[in-house]
Amino acid sequence: MTNKLKIVIPATSWFLIAAMSLYSVKAQAAHKHSTPVPAVSGRAAYATGLAAYARRHFTSAGKDFRAAAARGFAPAQYKLGLMYYLGLGVPTNYSQAAHWFQLSATRGFARAQYSLSLLYAEGQGVPRNYARALHWDRLAVAQGSARAAGALGLMYFRGQGVPRNYVKAYQWTELAQSQGVGVTRNIATGFLHQMAEYMTPGQIAKAQRAMQAWRAAHPHPRR
Repeated sequence: MTNKLKIVIPATSWFLIAAMSLYSVKAQAAHKHSTPVPAVSGRAAYATGLAAYARRHFTSAGKDFRAAAARGFAPAQYKLGLMYYLGLGVPTNYSQAAHWFQLSATRGFARAQYSLSLLYAEGQGVPRNYARALHWDRLAVAQGSARAAGALGLMYFRGQGVPRNYVKAYQWTELAQSQGVGVTRNIATGFLHQMAEYMTPGQIAKAQRAMQAWRAAHPHPRR
């Protein structure tokens, strides 16, 4: 264990994971397994938007997502917010991204809750507010979001909105590693190696026990 902090972990790493997920066609199918939401009348427009998006017709996809979002369909609200964040088919606009993430997150959509938490943490489109970031991030973690667990671990590591706590930082980052796949798991693994430099074996064991206990009490599919 070292006594001097010498690493910098970018919070935006977890948002970049979300961005890459949006950009892959494979990620679109995952929305079918997310939190059930009302307003099923928006599903048709959303499906049409996904087809246009897969063909990289972003302007057309945005119109379909907007139509579905106007009907209160949370996955479409999330997707529209992420398109505003990335500037796909619309000008980049963090305020609009936050607006649509908020609507979707309020309906219980985990990906939107996670994304909104990162906007609050970074102060993009909304005033920086770690308390709000923690609120939305914890809701996403409770639904099984590995990315949100990674972001929560980072906030504990940095002491953002919570007292710095390496045990909790390791606990949530290991949860991200255990529940995540692909890039999410790889980033979490790298963070764990770095965090371990500042911890004793006893602290790491305590974090691992806490993670296992939390996971046993909250069985969720990987996201």
